[in-house]
Amino acid sequence: MRLSMTALKAADAKEVASSITAIANEKLKAEKEANAGKKKTGKHVGHTSES
Repeated sequence: MRLSMTALKAADAKEVASSITAIANEKLKAEKEANAGKKKTGKHVGHTSES
């Protein structure tokens, strides 16, 4: 991908970068929403059961 962008003008490269960033943000949001319903089953770090 990097090599294919070397022939582009700066403005065109920025537009492509912006589009890629938007896609990445959408994917991250979808992953966070998919993982939001899952419960973590593990020990809580920093918490002790001693009184």
